[in-house]
Amino acid sequence: STAECAGMSGIIAVLFCGIFMGIYSQPHLSSHGSMLASFFLKQLATMADMGIFLLVGVDMVLVNFSCVTFSLWVMLFCLIARAAAVGLCGALSNGLKQLSAGKQEVELVLTGKHMLMLWHAGLRGGIALVLCLEIGDWVDVRGRPGTKQELINTTIVVIVVFLLVFGGSTAWSLRMLGIQVGMEVDEGYLYDRSLMSCIHRCLHSVHHRWLAPVLFPADTEALSAARDGEDVEPLHSIVSAAISRHRGHYWFVHEAAGAGSSDEDDHSE
Repeated sequence: STAECAGMSGIIAVLFCGIFMGIYSQPHLSSHGSMLASFFLKQLATMADMGIFLLVGVDMVLVNFSCVTFSLWVMLFCLIARAAAVGLCGALSNGLKQLSAGKQEVELVLTGKHMLMLWHAGLRGGIALVLCLEIGDWVDVRGRPGTKQELINTTIVVIVVFLLVFGGSTAWSLRMLGIQVGMEVDEGYLYDRSLMSCIHRCLHSVHHRWLAPVLFPADTEALSAARDGEDVEPLHSIVSAAISRHRGHYWFVHEAAGAGSSDEDDHSE
């Protein structure tokens, strides 16, 4: 990609591209088009995610388990580094929010429970596996022979263990800590409440003075009125039914809640 050719992170470039596309491409689409585009991108992301895990599963057959001791040390240091990063960044975030709020009540504070889940739900290492596979043969020349394969084996072991331990206990941990999930909020909920006032004013000025006049269509109000008049309920039902077939966030919030209510009805009868 262009970012990688410039020596930058392609992942971060894709992240910011998604943020900008979500803001500035939606006014160019109808309600049906916006919903279908979101659904299509969601399916592509699911397929890419499955591809990473299939790659990990296939590579697991080729793993030499002589690296188990080294893998355990890597897991320990990963957990320690993750705890230090979450604690430091969480404290810094809360401090900036307190500074911005002044004497007013601080919103969206990261409590100890939230920081614990941030530590628990860290990245599993799919990106690390791809980076290890892209390492050149120079690592065997500068180190001892077999260093690259040992790094790959260690990364795969860390991914599998973290997925089983932390990935398998995420839903249980959220319930035990009493953290709410699946809250229905507007798109600008975090933007309006979590940024410092000076940063909010700066971003608001850049958006309205330079970006919006160039990237938004000239008849934005007409398109918005047309979208408000569209009946998207049938399409929304189809898309929701398709998403609910996957055991993702939507399933966890809606299907699990529905199963719980049906159990309560059975007990009441």
